[in-house]
Amino acid sequence: MTIVSFYTVKTFAHSVSDCGYKHSVSTTHWDIYEDSVHWGSYNTALTVDCGLFEGTSFETYINNAVSKWNAATFNGSDLMTMKIDNTSVSAIFRSKTSAQISAVCGSSAWAITYRAGAVIDSSGYQHYSTNAESIAIWVNWNDVLKDKSTTAKTHVPLHELGHVIGLKDIPATVSTNSYLMCNEFGSSAAPTSITTADKQGAAVILGQHTSHSFTYSQYSSTAHKKTCSICGVYQYYTHTYNSNGVCIYCGYTSG
Repeated sequence: MTIVSFYTVKTFAHSVSDCGYKHSVSTTHWDIYEDSVHWGSYNTALTVDCGLFEGTSFETYINNAVSKWNAATFNGSDLMTMKIDNTSVSAIFRSKTSAQISAVCGSSAWAITYRAGAVIDSSGYQHYSTNAESIAIWVNWNDVLKDKSTTAKTHVPLHELGHVIGLKDIPATVSTNSYLMCNEFGSSAAPTSITTADKQGAAVILGQHTSHSFTYSQYSSTAHKKTCSICGVYQYYTHTYNSNGVCIYCGYTSG
């Protein structure tokens, strides 16, 4: 689903860019919007309003998506609090037509997380405000989604709420349908669960995961790869040899 954004990022609750680690989507299988607003912290509840979908068949799918994100855990802890609140909300679902979405995106889509109208909090970071209706999720229900499969209807709110957290689409070059944030699939193949990779990216964005646990492996004759076994971020470092010519990190033997 397309994301509309006109903001420049300062930092995440915990930014892999700030700490110098890499997170190539082809390696981690998650990606983050480092040029856009995102949810501030796992400590702050993300409240969601069904909007005009309240009382309709799509409300069930929104409620299901919120429940799944709310129940998600990472490394043995609750990932975040996400709940339905149709009176005091941060994110609201809105029904939009193909023409309305095309006017903003240049083409139609099943749904978009509309960041251009988002309200940013006063923290000095690029966090969504907790103010009512700070975030809008546009759903192309009447023109597109109402005629799609149950699988597609289950996927859309889960995927868009992932964008609200700050997760970026996963391209087909990585996978067509293995992860919630995959963006190129058929209606019947749309992912309907939050995978480990999706949770890893969300945990980094939300600041739920800030203490890395590294493992080392040989990358080349001159460098080893240092990888967090929990979230997958990585970096390359020059071998450090002991007196026997063996890298003290990855075990590579020189010469």
